[in-house]
Amino acid sequence: STVFAAGGNVTAFADFQRHGASLTPTQQLVITGGGNAYSSTGGNFTLIGAFGSNTSLITNIMIAQGFAVFSDGVNIPKKWDQGTLTDLDGGSGNAPRFTAASYHLRRLFSVGTAASPSRVDVSAGGDITTWTGGDTVQLMLDEDDGDIGVGISRTFHKRVYVFKGPTKGSIHELSGNTLASLTRDVVFNGLPLLNHKAIITTDNDIFWLSRFGVHSLRTTIEYGDLQSAFLSLPINRMFTGGELSLNQISQAWGFWHPLYNVIGWFVTPSGAISNTYALVYHYLISDPTPNGKKFWSIWKFGG
Repeated sequence: STVFAAGGNVTAFADFQRHGASLTPTQQLVITGGGNAYSSTGGNFTLIGAFGSNTSLITNIMIAQGFAVFSDGVNIPKKWDQGTLTDLDGGSGNAPRFTAASYHLRRLFSVGTAASPSRVDVSAGGDITTWTGGDTVQLMLDEDDGDIGVGISRTFHKRVYVFKGPTKGSIHELSGNTLASLTRDVVFNGLPLLNHKAIITTDNDIFWLSRFGVHSLRTTIEYGDLQSAFLSLPINRMFTGGELSLNQISQAWGFWHPLYNVIGWFVTPSGAISNTYALVYHYLISDPTPNGKKFWSIWKFGG
């Protein structure tokens, strides 16, 4: 029921379930918009506190170490424990101002820092508020390649994958069970990601959306940058026939519904300004290989 100020679009959304000292979690739906953060237990949204002043900024919410972490690359990242909203670094000023992160090895791996756009900052183990010292590290991923760190996957088979874009595109695999054994490898070049929210990490694959279509990490690595390997080939006209607003792809939001065996992306149709189309991939009955049959639905919403 909360109404934002003019221009106050919803910029991020997360399902935050915190256990605390109980086997039953407390669930809060968390959103940002209009320069503030709000929460809800299923009814009205209530104000958490101020976060961000520019509602056009790419904003993300990461769930890590019992906190909902808010970041937009410009303002100091905040953390919320379903009680108090505070600076992520406790006011020390050591945390980078990142746009997106992933909770991996009990650390935050963050990307999208304006001061060093190709850098991945890794927090201390078991303490996402500490970003300096011997138990932290900064990884540089091919600086000066014309791209920046746009997004990062969730943990996938003991690894995380950093996506650079939005021009040329590259995917970097970070593997290793400890900070000392952490290694980096470029696994693919091309098909640039435009938005962290467009990455979907499932049990068996990582999917993402580019301006050219929808891609699978496993299929892309195995078959290369071939249009026939695009998962979205059956709906290619959506991307090449003017049916989508491609300059709005950077605002697409992905989702995964494991109960219904679908993944999808909310996108903006041509001539519109809101994500009222959903491109839905039925992965259980589809064959991701280049010549395999792939089943898609296009859901069109009126509001």
